[in-house]
Amino acid sequence: MKLIISIIMACFSLNILAQNLSSVPYYFALPESAHLPLKVTDWKKIPLAGVSTDNAYLRGYHFSDGTVKGRKEAFKELVEKNIIQTGDIVLSFRPEWETTIPYSRIQMGVSHASVAYLDSGVIKNLDMPLDTEYNGNNLSSGFDSKHYLETPHIQILRPRNFSEEKKRNLLAWIGKLRQNYKDIRNGGLLRFNSDYSAPKFNVYSKDDAFVTTMARILLGKDKESRDLTMFCSEYAWALLSLASCDPEDSEIADEIVSDASCIKPIFDPMYMLDQEGIPGLTEGPLATLNSLDISNSEKEDLLDTLFATGNMLTLSSGHRALAKNPKVVALIQALKGFYIAKLNRNEAMVAGITAQVNPVGGRNYSPSAFLINSMLEDTDPGRQFDYVATIMFGM
Repeated sequence: MKLIISIIMACFSLNILAQNLSSVPYYFALPESAHLPLKVTDWKKIPLAGVSTDNAYLRGYHFSDGTVKGRKEAFKELVEKNIIQTGDIVLSFRPEWETTIPYSRIQMGVSHASVAYLDSGVIKNLDMPLDTEYNGNNLSSGFDSKHYLETPHIQILRPRNFSEEKKRNLLAWIGKLRQNYKDIRNGGLLRFNSDYSAPKFNVYSKDDAFVTTMARILLGKDKESRDLTMFCSEYAWALLSLASCDPEDSEIADEIVSDASCIKPIFDPMYMLDQEGIPGLTEGPLATLNSLDISNSEKEDLLDTLFATGNMLTLSSGHRALAKNPKVVALIQALKGFYIAKLNRNEAMVAGITAQVNPVGGRNYSPSAFLINSMLEDTDPGRQFDYVATIMFGM
């Protein structure tokens, strides 16, 4: 089971061809209710392929020049239009996964999560791993490091109630990281965690206590906690959760406690499947499907496209082998049964599959978790994100 969890959580890169999307399958789109209201109207609607509906789509901004210079000009325009700002989550989007295998589609086509921030009027990114491929030299990337130059499509999500104070705090924490970056890297701190099934949530003294440890590392106060490794979406989650704290707060700076009370989780980590009304990490496509104004039989037909095995040539040999692993195949079948049971309100079947899957997976925060959170009801107090736009670079 941990194998498939790692796959669904994966933060990785693929060198792919750019394309100006004219449509997307439903499992890559978002319900209109997930969209942030925008004042600007110059975006292009990317509708669903093969489904006649206005209930779900993507907002598209296409820039033909994908070079470093072209991206700088594009992001300058996006900042001016308030399409991207400090605190936004940026997801690396892989639309070509449509033709591959079920777990790629269950991730809603996203493979990586980062945090955006404005630095002297220029938008930049902060990513895990803290290396040049993702962050450029000395954290200088403005979404033009190697990873992003090889990523023609990104999606932008905005945290709700991310006040000016939180923005200032986030920028202050990034400043502390820049100040202590060399010592952090040379000390083997804040390294990348490739075991996506082993988040740090609920590992330290309790729940989000690891964020306090991360804060003390950023401050240069903790030089010993080399066990605090994180994957991309965990790091993004932790940074936004830390934005409620001022770096000068004595509770953190003076090590009064190991779990600072000022830290506010940006959203509750999710199980693999719905638990107590919180949708699971594998339920993004199901939420979009449920938003469509079509019949149940049509929805079940669309499930076949989600769970079909397609062309695996664009995947690495390792991922092709995983896709054929009997345990992975069995879990994908369980998820298909879960989707059908949910559509048909078969509560007994839903409960049975949930009881099988959730205890093994635990709670987590995949790159797609930010998208899934945006699909909660608008009035749901747990909803903390809105979808802003999908950006495309290249021909």
